[in-house]
Amino acid sequence: MYGIALNHGIDFKKLAEWNDIADPKTIRPGQRINLSMPARDSQPELFALPQQPIATTIDPIVYPSDPNNAISQESNNIANTGKVKTSPKALKLPFSEQNVAQLQYPTKSPLPAAQSSPVPSTAAERNTKIEVAPQPDSSNPDKAFVHSNAEWIWPTTGKLLSSFSKNSKGVKISGQAGQPVLASAAGEVVYSGHGLRGYGNLIIIKHDNTFLSAYAHNSKLLVKEGEAVIKGQKIAEMGNTDTDTIQLHFEIRKHGKPVDPLEYLPYQS
Repeated sequence: MYGIALNHGIDFKKLAEWNDIADPKTIRPGQRINLSMPARDSQPELFALPQQPIATTIDPIVYPSDPNNAISQESNNIANTGKVKTSPKALKLPFSEQNVAQLQYPTKSPLPAAQSSPVPSTAAERNTKIEVAPQPDSSNPDKAFVHSNAEWIWPTTGKLLSSFSKNSKGVKISGQAGQPVLASAAGEVVYSGHGLRGYGNLIIIKHDNTFLSAYAHNSKLLVKEGEAVIKGQKIAEMGNTDTDTIQLHFEIRKHGKPVDPLEYLPYQS
């Protein structure tokens, strides 16, 4: 699962969610994997009672003996009879972050004036129902990873052969055959093998729910899937599998998308 996600630039968590897979390690040979969000998981619409004037209707009380006085009698008896009906009209809005914000914070982000004039926010909040997908818990430090140069190290020493681009997806570092390849940060090995074309002997490390790192073209793999590694631990030896020269292809993925490793690694003069 991690290899498929890396190969297609998809967040492994979303890939597992789209395919109803609780454990990414449980996929089977021949199993069909969706690479996009199924139609059943499309964004929901918002159904809310809007900030509109409340239409008021009165049940007439007709007095047969005095039909001409029925309206005035009803007006005098409204307070006593309580026969006042309020019928706010429902408003259906397409799903968007702007509409969610308008419904959650009616006093700060009111709906456009062309729709209606606002009612007190307490009434709107009491009658508003918003259906949205769950949002990440920012209180969990594992899900709110904040990087700094001190938390990543270079996975090996050598000359930078190529820099990051949309095509390269990472950086290439030259070296000698058998040269140590180190874990750039602490984490768990989620892939160790030769199953992705163009990567050769590959190791993928999951650092948290945001970041992965990949180490390709190794001659020898020294760690297995499920193994915890520390920053700076030797995980492989440099090689030239699936490439013409001895090198390390190194990637950092954020939410499944490749990012420039030089923005995370310590500066080297």
